[in-house]
Amino acid sequence: MSDVLTSNSRPKSSATLTVRIIKSFQYRTERSLVLHELNLEVTTVADLKTIARNAVLTQPGWKPYRSVALDTLKLYTKAHGAKARPDLALPADCCNLTPS
Repeated sequence: MSDVLTSNSRPKSSATLTVRIIKSFQYRTERSLVLHELNLEVTTVADLKTIARNAVLTQPGWKPYRSVALDTLKLYTKAHGAKARPDLALPADCCNLTPS
């Protein structure tokens, strides 16, 4: 196994990002969208939102997500560590989302 960090072996002009598209916070339905070959030096947040929206509208398998307004981004990072999967929707005790 190489000791070279991923950030050093792949340039910022050719990044791969995983964007989690959340359909419903209440039912915790989400799906991951993998975006390849992004140039992080010139891509803005507005560009990223547009790319994600266009992917949902044009790629197969995203039909249930086409009726949802994709208007918010939340960034999770964990550089050079184990891949952590944070609770992407809201925690169950937040905002009274659990059925009473």
